[in-house]
Parts: sequence; C-alpha cells; structure tokens
Amino acid sequence: MGIRILLFLSLFSIFGVHNSDAQGISATWQFQNAQASVFKIYVWQSERPSVPLEGTAFVIHATGSQDNPTLYFLTAAHVILGDSTDDNTTLDRVLKIQVRFGGGEGDFWEIDKKTIRIPQQWASTGRDFAIFKKVAAGRSCNPLPITETEPEDRTFKALGYPQSFQTVLPINGKILGQAGESTQQEWYVVDASLTPGMSGGPVISSEGVFAIVEGRHEAAQELKLIVPLGLAQSFIRENILIPYTSSVATAEPNYWETIKNSTDPEDFNSYLLKYPNGRFANLAKEKFSETAKLLLQQANTLYEQKRWSDAETLYRKAVKLAVAPDTAQWHTNFGVTLYSQGKWSEAEPEFKRAVDLDPNQPNWNYNLGLTQLQQKKWPDYEATQRRLTQLEPNNAGKYAELATALYNQGKWTQAEIAIRRALDLDPPNEGYREMLVKVLKAQGK
Repeated sequence: MGIRILLFLSLFSIFGVHNSDAQGISATWQFQNAQASVFKIYVWQSERPSVPLEGTAFVIHATGSQDNPTLYFLTAAHVILGDSTDDNTTLDRVLKIQVRFGGGEGDFWEIDKKTIRIPQQWASTGRDFAIFKKVAAGRSCNPLPITETEPEDRTFKALGYPQSFQTVLPINGKILGQAGESTQQEWYVVDASLTPGMSGGPVISSEGVFAIVEGRHEAAQELKLIVPLGLAQSFIRENILIPYTSSVATAEPNYWETIKNSTDPEDFNSYLLKYPNGRFANLAKEKFSETAKLLLQQANTLYEQKRWSDAETLYRKAVKLAVAPDTAQWHTNFGVTLYSQGKWSEAEPEFKRAVDLDPNQPNWNYNLGLTQLQQKKWPDYEATQRRLTQLEPNNAGKYAELATALYNQGKWTQAEIAIRRALDLDPPNEGYREMLVKVLKAQGK
C-alpha cells in the first residue's frame, strides 16, 4: 500500500459522527485514548455452549447522542464464527455474544446477532472481518480513526485481551513482510508477542488503526499475523449497518469529477486502486484504456522528434502502469531513448529484451552490442558479436567488432582469426589492416 489512500474512515468526518460524539479525540489522535475503545468479546456457540470463545473488538463508528449512542464494532470473522470455519459457516452456530465494558456483574452489552455482518467468501479472500452494533449503548465511546496507510517505519502497537485477561494489553511490534504462499499473501507477518484472545484487536500507527490482529494460524504455523484494513475498505464503506449518507457518499463522485476529463491514464489507475468496485469503475477502465493508448502514441511521437528526456518520462509511465507493449520495437525505442542520453546500463536490458523477443534481427543485436561496448563489458560484447557474425556471415564489420571484443580480453589468437576473416571479406580496408598489425604485435609476431 505504498499509495496513501487516506480514507480515514474516522469516523467523525467520513461517517458523519456528530461533533459531540468526537469529543476527546484531537485532529492528531492520541494513543492513550485508544484503549478505552477496545473491548473483550465472548461468543457462545452451539458446539461448546458452556465455554465461550474469547476475542477483541473495537469501536469504529458511533451515531446518536453522546450519552446513549449506537456503537459499531469491528473484529475478526473467526472470533464470531470460530477458528475452524470457512466461507460456508453460518451464524446459526452462534448462541450468544457479549461485549465486556467493565468488571461489574452487569458490565456487558448483549449483542443482537442479527446486526452481525461478515464479508462473503471472507475466509478464501483473507477478508477476516466482522461488524456488529449495539443500539442504545448507554455510555459514550470514541471511535478509533482508521487508515489504510501502513507506518513508514513499520512499527506499531497492537491492543487486545489475551485469554483470561480482563484488561487490555498493549503490545509493540514491527512488520517483517507479506505473508507467503502458505497463508493469505495480503496479510503481514510481524514480530510481536501476539497471543490468543487478541484476535480482532486494533493494530495502530501514529495515523490510526491500519490492521487487526489475526490469531487463528499462530499455533499451526507459528506465525504472528495481522490483516491490513485496506482489505476491508469496501466492506466498511458499503455495509448497510453504516448509513451511506456522509462524506463517503460524496468522496467518490467528487474525486471522479476531478479526473473524468483527464488525458492521463495514471489518474484513472489511481481511481481504480482507490475504488476497485466504485460506481464509475467500468467507465474508469474504459478511460484508462483510451488514455493509455494516447500515452503510447505521445511517447512514440516524442521519440521520433528525438526529445529524449520527454519521451523517457512517458515510456517510464507506460512501464509503471503496465501498459507498455512487450514487443521488440517498443523495447528498442525505449532503449534508444535511454542510450541517446548516455544511460547505457539502463538501455541494455531494453535492448536485451528486444533480442530475446526477436533474436534473429541483426539491428536488435547491434543495439545491444553498442551498450556493451560503451560499458566495456567485453565478454558480453563478444557473445553479441558472435551472434551477429552468424546472422550476417558476409559482413566484414561484424568480424572486426568481434576481433575488438577478443583483443580487449587478451584472446590474441582468436582475435587474429576474426580480423583476418574481416580482411578476407573487405581486403582494401586499412582500418582492418591496422587492427591486424596490432593483434600480431600483441602476440610478439
């Protein structure tokens, strides 16, 4: 998530929370406020009616009065359904849910399971999220701000209730990388002392909650995992539990208005990254395709005008947007653009790709050889020139270039053979005769 999609679902502006609901949280929110919005959750199921499952949930939205609001909670789907569940598991197995907010006998909220929402195919897609609400909670609670941006330094603090704990536990951690093929690759492997019961708890950076704790796989894989909230963007935004009447409703059309007449495909790509299932997604895809073609045409026009720097900018944008055609001619044009600016090491792979795509075209090999010559990469230059002598066996110049590659590696005998072949094909060439004298002297002849 390198693109900063600051969809701060925070829920004072984006979900239209009244000012009174937002009291106590400053514009740059403080971590100390977060623990009061994180709760222990108990789930009784038909398979184990006497021993509840334990997990963590936190408030992401509030409506109504400050003293008696309706609170919306986010947790992990497996906290509600159980560890050994899949896409086909239903809420029928859930008997009762309680959210504990204090240490007294009656300090808990009973949750109506009709308010629970879980994404379709949550297990197979890695969208391990669940939302539920408590109407008329009877106490105020500040929603936690949400961001899709992972911390730049990759450090975080996770909050949760380990099993049998009655107080929230803060845990420091660091993102190590994306999960591998053995689990959901969109998730992150972390270095943190996450324990059972913390599943569903918020993972917090300086900007807000950017992930939740994923505890299911810890015992089986010995991995500590978190699930980025980027996967929950549309689920949270579009869920019927949250009224679609706030700035979320206007953010997308307002954004579209700013780009709909753009001729830059990057604008439509950014829209699709931000709103992959947005109301203008199909039109954005069409616009992206149209403007991408225009981008390639403009790049080729600049190439023909030898405006190398400007052409390079557009060629690089085409690569970034994955619209660059994988053809020998396209890679050659990009390579010439770079070579003409003295960027030989960057031009070389473009020419190499052209050769890979069309190895029997002498021009592509010739271009590749030029970059290798400029960099004095003699073994590579030799290999290229040998191919050229096979492609053009009657071209004296190719043998002379091969002799140059061999001479600069101290391969005098082979260089002599190559330059004599060049002279056989072009006897009057004085340059070749001088090269032969040079090679003979190197051998002491």
